[in-house]
Amino acid sequence: MKLRLFLFSFFFPSSVLVVSLTGCSVFSPLGDALAAGYENTVAYFNSYYNAKRLFDEAEEEIRANERTTRARVGPTPAPVLAPPSAKQKLTVVIDKCSYILSFHPSSALVDDALVLIGKSYFHQGDYLKAERKFAELLSGFPESSVAPEAELWFVKTLARLNKQDEAIEAAQLLVQREEEVGGEIVAETFVVLGNIYSLQDNPAKAIEVYQEAVARSSADVLTATALYRIGDGLSGLGQWDQAASSYRRVEEYTDEMGLVISGRLRAIRALRSAGRPDHALEVCTETQEDFRFNAFQKEIRLEKGLTLAALGSYDLAIQELIVVDTSSVRTEIGSKAAYEAAKLHEFRFGDYRAALDAYARAITYPVPAIYDDARKRHSALNQYFSLLKQRDKRDSLLATPRTPSGEFADDSVIVPITQAAIDSLEREQVASSFEIGEIFYAELENPDSAVSWYKRAMPGLQDSARSARVLFVLAELSAVYPEKGYGAAEELYQRIIKEYPTSVYAIRSKRQLGIPVEPAAADSGQFLYRNAEKLIESGKYDDAIKILRTIVRDHPVSPYAAKSEYATGWLYEYRLAKPDSALNYYKSLVESYGTSSYAAAVRHRIRREVEETPVDTTKKSLPPPARESESVPKKEELPIERIESRPQTRKE
Repeated sequence: MKLRLFLFSFFFPSSVLVVSLTGCSVFSPLGDALAAGYENTVAYFNSYYNAKRLFDEAEEEIRANERTTRARVGPTPAPVLAPPSAKQKLTVVIDKCSYILSFHPSSALVDDALVLIGKSYFHQGDYLKAERKFAELLSGFPESSVAPEAELWFVKTLARLNKQDEAIEAAQLLVQREEEVGGEIVAETFVVLGNIYSLQDNPAKAIEVYQEAVARSSADVLTATALYRIGDGLSGLGQWDQAASSYRRVEEYTDEMGLVISGRLRAIRALRSAGRPDHALEVCTETQEDFRFNAFQKEIRLEKGLTLAALGSYDLAIQELIVVDTSSVRTEIGSKAAYEAAKLHEFRFGDYRAALDAYARAITYPVPAIYDDARKRHSALNQYFSLLKQRDKRDSLLATPRTPSGEFADDSVIVPITQAAIDSLEREQVASSFEIGEIFYAELENPDSAVSWYKRAMPGLQDSARSARVLFVLAELSAVYPEKGYGAAEELYQRIIKEYPTSVYAIRSKRQLGIPVEPAAADSGQFLYRNAEKLIESGKYDDAIKILRTIVRDHPVSPYAAKSEYATGWLYEYRLAKPDSALNYYKSLVESYGTSSYAAAVRHRIRREVEETPVDTTKKSLPPPARESESVPKKEELPIERIESRPQTRKE
């Protein structure tokens, strides 16, 4: 602040003013000084004073927002933007300071105004404009008293613009120039450097510069923040004990509850990861009993539940998690607790119904780290129970009383069903056993249950696609879990090659056994698929389907076979308006190419159909209907490329 100039303009002796009006050239410098003082005074009281007051108010709102964020997720290199009310004030600040630049360009407040404008743009997230203002100040006023501050904010702005190399270079120059002076600008510059290295996934370098910040800073919050981020870096390197120690040091430098509780919670997690759940439980209990943390009891109980689970006290763990889950429905903390409880129900207690209900609560609030997995497992368990319900109905129908000769009992109160219907029900039971096995293998990743259901289905499978797949899955699981006794992997691979030589799984089995596979001179499937694509584009869907079926039949090991199966189902669903036929081909895709990304893309479609379709005891399984042309929905692009880009459910 140029306060001395303002005082000079107010209290300069009046006699000098009189002399200055004589026009004598001796006093012209004095007149210039008076004019400058007058302009500084006008600029200050008309614009800068109010602008600075509004900026300070806005910055305090931003700091409050940052404190709230730290209380929720801890210190983070990610930007925390200004709340709407602060943004409005910052807009006024920009207008008032721009007025100084336009109408008082010779005042001593220009550099101060440029700093306020640049910082206002930065807080509003308009980093390009902020960069220009800081650069303008540094080039026009390199010796200004506010230049070091502007240079620090210039470094911050470059980092936000992802100009990381430029930001690092500018930060290093700033540190070199200010090293002798020291102070918080150097310490804060090291923190900014640490943030950059953290975002570059270079934890070792980040730790190094954060430690420099700790060594130089006298500001409590800055030191605590640097220690917290050192803990993050050590966690990234797997140095859990050192990370826990750094997190605990946070509270030595600040009493800001958001930072302190976040450091405690991170320390608990680090201790669990270090294999010291007993020590982690001690910190949980200590924190839970500290009245200062009464507002964070749910977060503490969540960590306590996880710590008890790590100690093997599953009953106590589930009690803690349920308290948080049921008292915080549709909140972030509640969803996290529900998800952890669901995993205990599923993996430790084997209570799939309780797990399903808990997963349902976990997806009521979209927590990014858990939402996708919770939704997938909820959907898979929902399908599992739907299939079980249908199996129970079929079992009751198959239990219709019959005489020893096979005839239906005369006194049966149940309307007898035909033998053809019985055969159909039995086939459907086999198919559902296979589907449940697929759920446990591909989606719930429960090998024991998957093997149990696959073996139940195997005797009744009458097609090579599903039989070969079951054997291949059993072989893979046997190789991964030899101690579980699922079978001899090599023998299973040999059996696939012998009994199903034309199956795609025979080729994969040969590769697993190191048996040379003769490469095709050219992939005929690719050539045929390109022709099918041209027919699809011209609206000749029936002809395209004929080619796609040829690829699947004659080139089952081509990379385009699974793609063709998917494309056939897609055409029936979206071009020929035959969802039943589409579903048949989707099921065939899952059975024959279950590990492909195309199979992963249609599982939800099959699941939805299973959940919505009632049991029909009279309808026989029918082949796909004749492919006559019908009116079709509005043309849309076949989404093959999007499916190809997805990761596969299992490595092939």
